[in-house]
Amino acid sequence: MLPIKIVGTGVYVPGKPIDNIELKQLANIEFDHEKTEAKLGIYKRHIAHLRGINETTADFATKAAENAIADAGVSPSDIGLFIVATDTPEFITPATSILVQGRIQKGETWSSTFDVSASCASFAIAFDNAVRIMATDESIEYAVVIGVYNMPAFIRPGDAFGYTIFADGAGAFVLKRVNNEQSGYITGQLLTDGTQWDYVGIYAGGSRNPITSKVIEEEKWGLLNLQRLPGDRNVRLWPMVVDKLVSKANCSR
Repeated sequence: MLPIKIVGTGVYVPGKPIDNIELKQLANIEFDHEKTEAKLGIYKRHIAHLRGINETTADFATKAAENAIADAGVSPSDIGLFIVATDTPEFITPATSILVQGRIQKGETWSSTFDVSASCASFAIAFDNAVRIMATDESIEYAVVIGVYNMPAFIRPGDAFGYTIFADGAGAFVLKRVNNEQSGYITGQLLTDGTQWDYVGIYAGGSRNPITSKVIEEEKWGLLNLQRLPGDRNVRLWPMVVDKLVSKANCSR
């Protein structure tokens, strides 16, 4: 067990929630909302731009982090590590974590910042990395790990798949180094399959496909669903991950 524990949590979502009926009106799309509710369990979501709210990734992340810091009862100046976990960053560069640190600590400090971009696994990876960094660097007493999503900013008009699946918001943990306590970080287990990179993602805007007028005209910008993910993905993978994690931690199921 590593001597790191969660001492504060915070969340932020923009505006009032949008149910499936209102989503059809605001986004001007059609979809089977009953199927979405029954199969995916999605009834409502928060989407900033559909509410006319001028906020994006760094805004969501900063507000969630501020809420977590307040919940932990610590000073922003106490934070020695900021990690933002997202695959919808404010910019390609600089890192979103740099913006968050600047907004929260208001200037130059002896803190570290970086982003983790690993699709849906981003927050789990960021959390695991934060714990292990703190466990080996005694100068860091507190860290903030933020998971944030702003995929609706990349959804093209009329994309029913994107609007029904994705939403805006952020959640944050404040982590603290502790001594002589029963509570701590037991372990983590990650699983990767990089061969499935060409299923769902944002494929324009990076070094391979810079944004050009041709990319825009061909509607190859923003969120693209290139092919269907395997239908048994979650059912097959989650039990396997849990079994591996329990075994690694020498625990029983």
